[in-house]
Amino acid sequence: MTSFSYEDRTGNWDTQNVFYGDGSKEILQVKSFNTTDRTFTNGRLNLHYTGNLDTIGTTLSADLDYVRLDKEDDSRFTNYYFFPQDNAEDTGYLSNISLSDYHIYAGKLDLSFPLSATSGLETGVKASRVTMDSELRSYRGQGAERAYDSQASDHFKYEEEIYAGFATYSNRFNDTWNLQAGLRVEQTISEGRSLRLDQNTPLEYLEFFPNLQVEQTLSDNYRISYAFSRRISRPDYHRLNPSIFYLDPYTAIIGNSYLRPQINNSLQLSQNLFKKYNLMLSYDYADRFIVELPSVDPETGKTSIIVQNINHSESYNASLNFPVEPASFWNISNNLIVSHQAYDLNINGREFLNENTFVMLQSNHQVNLPGEIKLEINGTYRSPSAFGLARVDTMWWIDAGVKRSFMDGRLNVTLRADDLFRSRELSITEDYFGNKMKLNQYLDYQALSINLRFNLSKSNFKQQTRSKTLEEMNRAGG
Repeated sequence: MTSFSYEDRTGNWDTQNVFYGDGSKEILQVKSFNTTDRTFTNGRLNLHYTGNLDTIGTTLSADLDYVRLDKEDDSRFTNYYFFPQDNAEDTGYLSNISLSDYHIYAGKLDLSFPLSATSGLETGVKASRVTMDSELRSYRGQGAERAYDSQASDHFKYEEEIYAGFATYSNRFNDTWNLQAGLRVEQTISEGRSLRLDQNTPLEYLEFFPNLQVEQTLSDNYRISYAFSRRISRPDYHRLNPSIFYLDPYTAIIGNSYLRPQINNSLQLSQNLFKKYNLMLSYDYADRFIVELPSVDPETGKTSIIVQNINHSESYNASLNFPVEPASFWNISNNLIVSHQAYDLNINGREFLNENTFVMLQSNHQVNLPGEIKLEINGTYRSPSAFGLARVDTMWWIDAGVKRSFMDGRLNVTLRADDLFRSRELSITEDYFGNKMKLNQYLDYQALSINLRFNLSKSNFKQQTRSKTLEEMNRAGG
């Protein structure tokens, strides 16, 4: 399978910040009206094999992937400053050009064979290698006064190798009970290098990830599942870059080459009713939770936002999925989530707890139109929530897309429009230990994109296997 996508978007990246010196005295207001031009290219080649090794059900499957991602962001920041204490105003101009190039190589081999009529064992190995070359060019001023800022510019290179193996045992004991248990082992070796800092950050770690799921079928219309899992969430690659990315002269985001992966432990109780409705209760505990921690200098008002690992986070969740079919050509999938979140942070030796209960509702509409055209509309609502140090205000947005298949389903063309009403504005408040900041921000969520996907094979099974997104692609933003 081969796939290729290209995006060329221009969006506004507008922010409004209020900074407080001693927790209550306002010392600076910054309004930023900014533009980001982004081009993004994603190309993927996948080779897949699957075959039966004998007549009792032993199967072997293999995948080889190569992915090339290229990103270029050209951001221009126009900043207006107001200093309440002096009743003074000022204007500043910044610009950044960010270039990122990713090469992803991945291969996996899976072997599945039956142990009995009701039990089986699946084993597999996977290896991946990622290289990233990222360059940030920063400038101050505009026009003839535009000058290169060497202290805010950087060239960062990163290499990562992951070797993994897993085994999963499954057994359907009878019509009521079904068991699945597994273990995954991962070895990670990585190294980042900042040319500006002349700094190398090698990292190597070994992790074990058990999982257990027990399913109980009480009737044809009622099924319960009990599960435990331990998972890993590695940071996105750009967060490992220690460069200083200025949003304005008073606000900078700083990456962290020493960032460790986040480990998630989850307990779940799921119920399926009438093979249609799903209710899930869960508890999640995340160790080394990854979050952005801001620090405000009370004298200058300058804010440094550093990506760090905190002690842990935990959440108690309930979700309900209930589909609706108003007509044969119209399907609606609704998902309601209620969650209580708590973040335990240790900031310079001081403990801070941020917790909140929030509600999220998502509604996805899929409509089959004449001419083999498929329309999709997705709406999302989020009540006020907590994340790390932040309190996040209510958000809502609507996305839409149309899809058309050609060449007997081998060529798929998708046109997508995100945030139709430009309503996905992020409003954040952070208040801790004398540091207080308010932020209103609209990133370039509103966008129009087109995606072309071509499948070399007509086999539905191969298409489903090959279309799986690699974890490495997600971390690269692909």
